[in-house]
Amino acid sequence: MSTYKYLLAVSLFCVVACSKPAHQPATDTAAQPDSLYEAQARQITQQAFAALSGVLMREIAAGGPARAVEVCHKAALPLTDSLARAGGVQLRRTSSRPRNPHNAPDSLERRALAELAVQPLDANGRPRAWLHRSSEAVDVLLPIRLAMPTCLNCHGQPSTDIAPATLARLDSLYPEDAARGYALGDLRGAWHVRFPLR
Repeated sequence: MSTYKYLLAVSLFCVVACSKPAHQPATDTAAQPDSLYEAQARQITQQAFAALSGVLMREIAAGGPARAVEVCHKAALPLTDSLARAGGVQLRRTSSRPRNPHNAPDSLERRALAELAVQPLDANGRPRAWLHRSSEAVDVLLPIRLAMPTCLNCHGQPSTDIAPATLARLDSLYPEDAARGYALGDLRGAWHVRFPLR
């Protein structure tokens, strides 16, 4: 088993085995309050962030940021898909400047990202949630900000923050990469949790 598959399997086992499914469909899910959806979305995204960042930090420690880019390229989507299935939701990351074209925003996500950029915090000082209800689903988007200097190894300025080997790997794996040039605190994108109404 390759290193990234092993790390992905271990991370998924730890996250899924140590937590109950976040989205438990009620008899009438449309009647659930917005605050419940927001709380569930925060729980799911915290699990996803912990699993993904844990894998990336281990890879950085073992082989530097260039190695972490390789693992992220192979493991990020399977990881979020597995956590979404475990939670009974749809889960993805999106950004107005995506690295992976798969993460390009749809019209709903573009609207959310624009609002999250100008109103980053809620009344309690937490990253603001953006919520939208339709007859099919409740969509919750939570901002992703670059909070750690380590993030700049792959998302910072190519001339100063991103090492040449990492830059070469990014260019190879993501030829349309737009996820560079950020500074600490910048809005990188958002987690999008969709709760189907059934």
